[in-house]
Amino acid sequence: MPDCPAARWARTAALVALLCVIAAWSAGCGLATTRPPAKTSPSSVSHSPTTTRTPTPSPKAEVGFFVGDENPAAVAAIASSLGVTAQVMNVCAYDNYTEFTFTPGAGYQLMLCVGNVTPAQATTIGDNLVSEGYGNTIIRIMWEPNGNWFPWGSEALTAGQYIKAFRAAQQAFAAVPGNHFQYVWDLSAGAVTPGRTEFDTYPGNAYVTDIGFDWYDYNPATKTGVAASAVPPILTFAAIHDKPVSIDEWAMNGVDDPAFVNYVASVVQSPYDRVSLQVYFDDGPSTLTALPKAEAAYVKDFG
Repeated sequence: MPDCPAARWARTAALVALLCVIAAWSAGCGLATTRPPAKTSPSSVSHSPTTTRTPTPSPKAEVGFFVGDENPAAVAAIASSLGVTAQVMNVCAYDNYTEFTFTPGAGYQLMLCVGNVTPAQATTIGDNLVSEGYGNTIIRIMWEPNGNWFPWGSEALTAGQYIKAFRAAQQAFAAVPGNHFQYVWDLSAGAVTPGRTEFDTYPGNAYVTDIGFDWYDYNPATKTGVAASAVPPILTFAAIHDKPVSIDEWAMNGVDDPAFVNYVASVVQSPYDRVSLQVYFDDGPSTLTALPKAEAAYVKDFG
């Protein structure tokens, strides 16, 4: 039998009343509905950026010296007086840093400074080194290019010219039969010529074994024991390029400043910085035995 309009209206009214009762129970009687928290994926959660540095186990850094007369006996004497064993002796090529021979049997690995050598000059120097028993020489090609005091410096060569010359010399050295040379690209820490950057002469990973720097106690901040700002950028640059670091020259520059020695030691001994070698420039006003506080700090830190 079909529903009449009155019956349909009554059923509708009852349904509406029931819904109102439910709504009143959940919202109108002091209760409130709460949406559950939205689920978030791990990628949608905000985190503060962090940088994690992992110590890299590495052998103890080797010790070296430069002495004014480039005499192996003098290197042995200063090393003995400081209570260290030297493995490396720093020497320089002559005749505008383009020629070099050395007496065989020095007893040290050589670290050799060469200038803007041609491939032919590099080959001759390399042949001499191998024949004289120095086939493992560490070669500093055109060191301190970010300074303006050498004829290959930042005011003499563009970055491109320097890189081309460095690569040509390195390839000539590398082609010498019997060699086991290493190649250091060596900066003067903190030196920047206007219009240039400290790192714009980097020859590339394929041409460099170590990234080195030279550092003297010029910075007044170091004289109060505050770590200088010149060194960390070089350490970071080396880490980015996955290269060990060598401190190819460091010295007191006439200042009896143990804080400077302590800071150098902290860099050398840090497990984060992969320092393979430190060479003290023991000559003139930087002679350690004439600077008792610095000498004592060196013995304490490295002896």
